[in-house]
Amino acid sequence: MSRRTNDSGWHCYLPVTEREIAQGVFLTSIGWQDAPAGADYPPPGHPEAYAFTWDNGRVVSEWMVVFIDAGEGELETRRMQAPLRPGGVLYIPPGQWHRYRPLPNVGWQVRWFTCSGEMLHRLRKLEVLPDQCTVGTGGSETTAVFKRLAKAVRS
Repeated sequence: MSRRTNDSGWHCYLPVTEREIAQGVFLTSIGWQDAPAGADYPPPGHPEAYAFTWDNGRVVSEWMVVFIDAGEGELETRRMQAPLRPGGVLYIPPGQWHRYRPLPNVGWQVRWFTCSGEMLHRLRKLEVLPDQCTVGTGGSETTAVFKRLAKAVRS
């Protein structure tokens, strides 16, 4: 398990065992980041499979859900470019090239989690889960989900 906590963020990358795989859906990482205006993004300290640069972007093998709590940013995929604003929820399915960052003169506060599992793959195949990146809006429910997941991981 990889954990990191400092004044500007917290993240935890969880080990995946046969037990988690057998459950059909499982959390692989969770975290939050406060990136003030002018700060480097993403900050160092993430495992290699998740690290990226704006120039290169990245592809991850899990589903990603990112909540924009404050500030502003931008997202780019092979199919779209989109502004990211407070209350926004970014959904990235596995295998999709993407890159996102806070606007350098604004900064942001974000929370995220990644998850995987056979159940999610089935839902994607049934077209219940989108096959492309999407940006939507969230609210208190999205914050509550993140807080419950973070509390469970920390305990």
